[in-house]
Amino acid sequence: MTGTGGNITTSAYYDTAFSVSGATVYASFQHASWGGSGADGIAFFLLDGSETFSVGAIGGSLGYAQKTGLDGLAGGYIGVAVDEYGNFSNGTEGRVGGIGRTVDSISIRGDEATSYAYLGGSGTLATSIDMPGVGSRSTTINTVQILLTATNQLTVTLQQGAVAAQTVLQLDLSSSIRPETLKLGFTSGTGGANNYHEVRNVEASTVAASL
Repeated sequence: MTGTGGNITTSAYYDTAFSVSGATVYASFQHASWGGSGADGIAFFLLDGSETFSVGAIGGSLGYAQKTGLDGLAGGYIGVAVDEYGNFSNGTEGRVGGIGRTVDSISIRGDEATSYAYLGGSGTLATSIDMPGVGSRSTTINTVQILLTATNQLTVTLQQGAVAAQTVLQLDLSSSIRPETLKLGFTSGTGGANNYHEVRNVEASTVAASL
């Protein structure tokens, strides 16, 4: 997703809309962040399937949220951040809401209509999600699973290396209006500090609710 350059944002996305009416959305991916000075992170996103993709702001906004003078991701519905530096949960630089800088965390921001408002987060995890300053990628890889039910109940699980996966976040998003179709992808950002950010083994699917 990124090298160790500063003040950049990048993206990789599936530019085909899929129906999510009455369906559960599942995604899984592996993530590594290493080799730089320790920032900023990546975001997995879902966006309104009727929108044309346009990446969000650099730095702690991770290409999903806005920043003063820079727009957020066009049509964004939800952004799930794997945030080593911690500013995705920080209500600074033009971002709306938050609990302050929270390093090594999973944090959630909402849709474009709410100015990508902060919705919740895991707090600082027990084990760091990045390895700044190392010369090669660690064999300890983060595996993230995201489940959004048909009734908009969100669960995020995280497995770090060989340690058993654990649920790190659960949120009720039923007050949000979900678009009829969505697209998905990843964004990443660096600011004054940086890391290599990598994603692999992406899986995604939808399952219609039983009648």
